[in-house]
Amino acid sequence: MKKLRQIHLLIGCFVAPLAIFFAVSGASQMFNLHRGPMAGSYRLPKMVKTISKLHMNEFFEAENDRCFAIEDEAEKEKCKKEQETANARLRFKGRLYSTAMALGAIGIFSNAVTGIWMALGLKKWKKTAIVLAALGLLVPAVVLIL
Repeated sequence: MKKLRQIHLLIGCFVAPLAIFFAVSGASQMFNLHRGPMAGSYRLPKMVKTISKLHMNEFFEAENDRCFAIEDEAEKEKCKKEQETANARLRFKGRLYSTAMALGAIGIFSNAVTGIWMALGLKKWKKTAIVLAALGLLVPAVVLIL
């Protein structure tokens, strides 16, 4: 049990920032804080938009075609090559991000399983752990059914 607690602790330290990130960014979307007001001069900070897009879409936004307005063909080609290089860098960052999120998801899953396993190993809390785990499964299911 001591080794399991150590593993649980280390996994928890690794995945806690990711869990906090998704909790905060998900809550901001749930209350539409990532959209900002429809009218008015207030503009959302770029970081809020970026975090929201990462949470929802799992990618970094590629640059749009900013080269179409350039009339000189040589300059237009140079611009397109620069834009493609920037977009390739963003695709690479997106793959790294997805890999990190997959590792984080595995960590969160592992941490949850080890936490439940440890809770079930405590005689004093075993019944409470079973009831809470069951409620954790049932409440979202009932909400989805309703």
